[in-house]
Amino acid sequence: MDFLKAFGKYLLTMVIVFVALGIVVRIFYVDIVTVGDNSMAPTLLAGERVIVWRLAALKVGDVALCEKPVRSGVQQFMISRVVAHTGHQIAVENGVLNVSGRKAQSVLQERLRFYNTTASRDELPWRAREDLHGHEHDMFVTRVPPFSMRPVGSINGFFMLGDNRTQSTLDSRALGTVSPNRCRGRVVLRWSVAPPSGHDDDVYGTHEAFDRIR
Repeated sequence: MDFLKAFGKYLLTMVIVFVALGIVVRIFYVDIVTVGDNSMAPTLLAGERVIVWRLAALKVGDVALCEKPVRSGVQQFMISRVVAHTGHQIAVENGVLNVSGRKAQSVLQERLRFYNTTASRDELPWRAREDLHGHEHDMFVTRVPPFSMRPVGSINGFFMLGDNRTQSTLDSRALGTVSPNRCRGRVVLRWSVAPPSGHDDDVYGTHEAFDRIR
């Protein structure tokens, strides 16, 4: 009986410790946020919840949560991919991203049916695989060449692009560069998946909770 009481106290102590640690981590080190749109599809879908690690040192290729560089007086955040940082020069040649003379490699893989829940429309994007200076990730393009933009001289801060490359409108192409001190952290894990789109779709339903975000 004494053994059971001692073991019970041990278990209760361990539960309290783990709960306390979880609270500390949640308050000081991580954010759990909901993806608000499909600008990062197919990597992230509107309605998914993701974990943001605040202590991460952001680098090219990372998906980050940053404050939008707008002067609306209201703090607004965006989730996008860092494709360049201070000192880099950016250009697009025939739809291919060029960062300081280094071209990203991209290969079209397959065409998919995608219901864009934030735009309430059916789309037929191509899934492409992009190699961004050694960091590989999937992206969506809806035309070939996939996108264009004016060359950007030496930047100051992070230049960010959505993975839904031809549909993302709220990234650095429209909002400009983002100061590192306005970035909350790196998106590291999918906490929960988005609900089904309710339409004939090849993308919704393919993600799983606790997937690592690349």
